[in-house]
This record gives sequence, C-alpha cells and structure tokens, in this order.
Amino acid sequence: MKILKVSPFDECPIYESQHFIFRLVEETDAKNLLSCYSDPRSAPLFNSDNCNSNFIFHTAEDVLKLIQFWIMEYNNRGYVRFSVVDKKINQAIGTIEIFSIDKTNESLGFLRLDLASKYETPSHLDDIFYMFDCYFKDDFEIDGIVTKAIPKATIRINTLAKKGYYPLRDSTITSYGDYHIKRWS
Repeated sequence: MKILKVSPFDECPIYESQHFIFRLVEETDAKNLLSCYSDPRSAPLFNSDNCNSNFIFHTAEDVLKLIQFWIMEYNNRGYVRFSVVDKKINQAIGTIEIFSIDKTNESLGFLRLDLASKYETPSHLDDIFYMFDCYFKDDFEIDGIVTKAIPKATIRINTLAKKGYYPLRDSTITSYGDYHIKRWS
C-alpha cells in the first residue's frame, strides 16, 4: 500500500531541533521578530534577492504587515515561511523561507534564513542546517538546497561548508551572487 504524503501547503509541518522549534510564522510573532528585523548586524545577512524589501523594519506593525504577506503567500502555495523559535525563551528569533523550483532537471529548494545576530553562531547554525538535512529533502521533495551567504558571513559559510554545501557557480540556477548549494543525490 502506498502512503500518500501530505503537502506542506496542506498541513504545515512543525520541526524541532536541539535549540529551536520551526513552525509556520504567526501574526503574534511580530513583536519578537522585530528584534531580528531591526538588528543592524543581522540585516546585511538577509537575502532580499528578487524581493520588494530589504527586510529592515523599525516597528512591530511593519513586521506584522510582512507576516500577513508571508501568510498570504503560503495560502497561495508560493512558499513556506517558518518562524525559528528559541526553545529556552519561547520566542521567535528569526525566520526561514523555503520554496522549490525545477532547474536543470532537478528540484531545488531555495532557502532564506534570517536570524537575530546573536544566533549567527556555529552551534546554532549547525543545529538549523542539520534540521534541513533531516526533513526538507523528503517533506519538500527536493534534490538539493540553494541558499545565500555573502562573503562577510564567514560563520555561515564555514557552517555551510561543514554541512556539504559549496559555492554555486551555475548561473542557470540563479543570476544572483553569493549562493551555496548542497545536493543530496
């Protein structure tokens, strides 16, 4: 008997790692996410490629509007935006966006990871990228993940390399720079 898999757009999964819970972003996250999206040390690491915003906000109301947009995109099956919830303080400290595209005969997940700067550490990033390896391949039916890491994001780049990511040189996948890719197959 074949078990039919539920799409993440029909039932959004909730994941858990050592430090974090990953769940669909909620409007009630706006106040806590403001600390991430108003953090001048975090902002340069955000991936705003192909977006209408640089994701730098100064009020919880502006973050709430952004969350409402993300929820609309989720309902329209565009992408999933997860809140990254620190288990110790039970607060959203960042977000993850994932969507898949079919490029070069493979399905790739494009990943945006926005974190408050104090979480941009080897242990926290290792924990987050480990979760991707455990769940995203099967749940999002992708052959690999593509994510941005600008050159000054050395901690993120080192974590990506440790996890098997390498710099993307193929402009048929994206025309933007500073991307890294990991293929599972």
